[in-house]
Amino acid sequence: MNVLPGGSLIIAWQVKSRPVLVVGGGDVACGRVSSLLSADAVVTVVAPALPNDDLRAYIESHPTITYINITVTQDSIKDLLSGPDGPLYSMVLTAIDAPDISRAIHAECKRVGIPVNIADVPPLCDFYFASTIRRGPLQVAVSTGGSAPRLARRIRLDIERGVDSLGDIEKAIENTAVLRAKLRVLTDNKPELHKTDQEKIRSRMQWMSRVCDSLSYTQLAQLKESLMDTMVSAYPNDPIM
Repeated sequence: MNVLPGGSLIIAWQVKSRPVLVVGGGDVACGRVSSLLSADAVVTVVAPALPNDDLRAYIESHPTITYINITVTQDSIKDLLSGPDGPLYSMVLTAIDAPDISRAIHAECKRVGIPVNIADVPPLCDFYFASTIRRGPLQVAVSTGGSAPRLARRIRLDIERGVDSLGDIEKAIENTAVLRAKLRVLTDNKPELHKTDQEKIRSRMQWMSRVCDSLSYTQLAQLKESLMDTMVSAYPNDPIM
């Protein structure tokens, strides 16, 4: 595998039930909040006004959002980000038209160790927001590392059409997860199948890999539970379809 320096580390950041601060009340802030809600984060929005209708609706309808109606100033940043026991947030996102305040928030986040994203200022971002495709459990991210966000969106749309042409990919993934869980139960209940836990994990992964590689997306999407049980019963041999 070739090493290509200069890229970002593409990861799926788990923020479920974690506190995240969004500074701003406009369109960009709304997009950030939407992404955070989809990831089950606990969101605090700080802004003197909420000009975006969708953001107001999110705040009114989601119990995991807290809205603080203030204008962030240089003097308030430290208390906004930290309490007596340390940082209050696991992540901070700003989307405001106030460069001095944004830079000050970035500096304080760096001081206390909070990952931060300053909208549209790549040098002040610990991470970027990718252009994403979501089909149930499937998430595909397209990133240009902050170089060309609009072009990333266009590329994402082309990839999205390709994903949709695969068929019911969401159901295929859901069925694969069920099959994997059934296999785990079988191997956990039959320790005699493997000499060690490492062997069990390796064998299970190899079996699932062979199933995923041999069946089409459509076949995976159409699997019934009774057939899954039959497939798993053949383990460690390959299932006969």
